[in-house]
Amino acid sequence: MLPQLLLQMARIQHRQGRPMAEIEALIAEAQAWAEEAGCAHLELHSLALWLTLVDPDDAESQRALRYRLGEVALCDAPVLIRWRTLLDNLSAEARPPQRPRRGRRDASTRARHG
Repeated sequence: MLPQLLLQMARIQHRQGRPMAEIEALIAEAQAWAEEAGCAHLELHSLALWLTLVDPDDAESQRALRYRLGEVALCDAPVLIRWRTLLDNLSAEARPPQRPRRGRRDASTRARHG
């Protein structure tokens, strides 16, 4: 129960514009409690909140979230999808946008235009 309260407090304090150090401390404490209790869901929640509110580029947290997602039962599909989407979005933001290649046409364009 305490990790859930800590995560809720972190979310509320973030909305109120409180210092990031306070938010980081709440999330870190929630994660430590979740790890001690062996509660994968709360650990996942704390990692996701860290990546959402504190540091989306934290590669270690991204790896930890990916690893823990592999350990959660498939019956938890809705929450798994939300956390996997978070990771996918963070990965996509980290990649530079691809430029279209000029001067090359694919096979269907060549067939139409000769």
